[in-house]
Amino acid sequence: HKMELQRVALTLELASGLIMVRGDTNQLQQAMLNLIFNAIEAMPDGGGLAISTRTDASGEQVTIEVKDTGYGIPAANLDHIYDPFFSTKAPGEGTGLGLSIVYGIIKNHGGRVKVKSTVNRGTIFSLRLPMYTGESA
Repeated sequence: HKMELQRVALTLELASGLIMVRGDTNQLQQAMLNLIFNAIEAMPDGGGLAISTRTDASGEQVTIEVKDTGYGIPAANLDHIYDPFFSTKAPGEGTGLGLSIVYGIIKNHGGRVKVKSTVNRGTIFSLRLPMYTGESA
């Protein structure tokens, strides 16, 4: 509903077949929601949000990308975006915990988070997680 109100168009490019990762569904959902809501907030005048998944050639890793056409993250801020309580929002508009939570959840699931951003062009967050193969860890 929020996307519709802000004129954000969603594109999904999901890998074919069933892709599963081992982990806590609620935590992984929280990480995704944090990235999606950040992307929506970065596009106050509308834009595009693309979510994609793919597996690596070995079939051991899955990459989830959340890409927006928002205002981007200045290079000077990139080293701090995962710091708890770091925020560029006005006081009272955010806690500065969203990306710190994303980073912690993905790291605790054996994954990595990468970001690429260009001011006034958008941001891509790439989450790389081990795939669940049915074998115990």
